[in-house]
Amino acid sequence: MPPGTAPRTRRIIYRCHAQGSAAPTGYTAEGTRHRFPHTPCGPTIASLDPAGYTTVILSISDDQAIVLWAIATTQDKS
Repeated sequence: MPPGTAPRTRRIIYRCHAQGSAAPTGYTAEGTRHRFPHTPCGPTIASLDPAGYTTVILSISDDQAIVLWAIATTQDKS
């Protein structure tokens, strides 16, 4: 299979800190909204599959919470 044509896996990985939870929301190109399950803040590292979404927004549920970091990864499936 030529480079760049292999199936790929995409993930958004993130962690929030303090009280509350992170609440990801995905939007399709047509504007359809999908709310992913809330992830409690703390030591949990969460991830989601953004397939089919053009935009993903990470919101927080509490004024004290912050998203410490978020990364997007792409990996060839093997």
